[in-house]
Amino acid sequence: MTFVIGSTNEADKPMSMIREEARELPVVAEADVVVVGGGPAGIAAAVAAGRAGADVLLIERFGYLGGLSTGGLVITMPPTMEGPLVEEIDQRLDELGFRGISSMGEKDNPWPAWCPEAFKWLGVRLLEEAGVRMLFHTYCVAVQKEAGVINAVFVENKAGRGAVRGKVFIDCSGDADIATFAGTPSVMGDENGKTLSTTLMCMFSNVDEAKYASGGTEGAPYKANHAITRIYPGYVNVWAGFIDDVNGVDPWDLTKAENEHRKQAFEIWRWMRENTPGFQNSYISLTAPQIGVRETRRIVGEYELTQEDWRLKRFFDDHVGFGWHKFSIPYRSMLPKAVDNLLVAGRCMSSDREVQNSLRHVTDCIVTGMAAGVAAWQSLDQGCRFRGLDIQRLSSELKRLGVRYSVEQGG
Repeated sequence: MTFVIGSTNEADKPMSMIREEARELPVVAEADVVVVGGGPAGIAAAVAAGRAGADVLLIERFGYLGGLSTGGLVITMPPTMEGPLVEEIDQRLDELGFRGISSMGEKDNPWPAWCPEAFKWLGVRLLEEAGVRMLFHTYCVAVQKEAGVINAVFVENKAGRGAVRGKVFIDCSGDADIATFAGTPSVMGDENGKTLSTTLMCMFSNVDEAKYASGGTEGAPYKANHAITRIYPGYVNVWAGFIDDVNGVDPWDLTKAENEHRKQAFEIWRWMRENTPGFQNSYISLTAPQIGVRETRRIVGEYELTQEDWRLKRFFDDHVGFGWHKFSIPYRSMLPKAVDNLLVAGRCMSSDREVQNSLRHVTDCIVTGMAAGVAAWQSLDQGCRFRGLDIQRLSSELKRLGVRYSVEQGG
């Protein structure tokens, strides 16, 4: 069974307008590099720029780092640890005892699992080590742009409304928010605007693994799925249903979908307690604070990365890293139209839907975020806009940092 949200009554009502008086805003912060979004891409971008020596500020709407990998409980990682920062995070979590394996994947190549609470902590440590400043509980709501250059982003939080000035900006919002505010065109969904389904991830605890048999969700409501994570004993990561036709940048849609998902989660839990061996004494220990939105806007960039590129195994001269499916990612797919000092990393960079379905994974977001952070520092160091960056210098630095430039290199 698949639940469909469809249109919302509130969003369909004619919108009346009210005028807000003009006012001067305080500049609450300034930085060389302003990273918007503290998910996997944002962590990587901020760390890479900070380690290079830039003055970096990261702005995040929640009170923690990690995005969907922590707040969304998306803890199963692709089996290939692609990219030096991905490998570093995986190794540091392993050394701390918070890196497990999942029942997903092949028996000889299971998917790793990262503890979400440990990754929240590690994200903060990585940023602190790199000298990155952080501003949490803050939304970016608009930009000030002149002659194709963003001068500041406008922010809102409990302290009110203000501005953050920067020299260069990296949009790691997942929804291309800053690019959209700056006038960059974008696309969303398929030719009919339909997007990938949403999911609310949950943790079920106290599962008896000795009684558990693989599978166990045949006939479950809402196409539920789950994976034993083996981070902690009896710890199960659950995909609590799938909802179609959710507009992930419409708050009315998100509200309705989130409420429906939480109701579904309890129905799934009750069903599994009655029907799945080993789940009889289980309980819901956590439902994700964030709904799992797989797809919203994709920018129209200088190059659209496509499934045809993937099929042809095309290697780009401005390669910045491989996705976990071993396809080459070009720098120019992070370059949005209509603005000169902005890069976009993560799932909302320029690609078709098929490639986006891979770019949205945590490890791919870290790969593209790291590349954006290095490029941001080089833009400042070279005194040029992102389109004028010396690609050979960028490639040399990425190679020095451990980014692979052939699928054979490093295994």
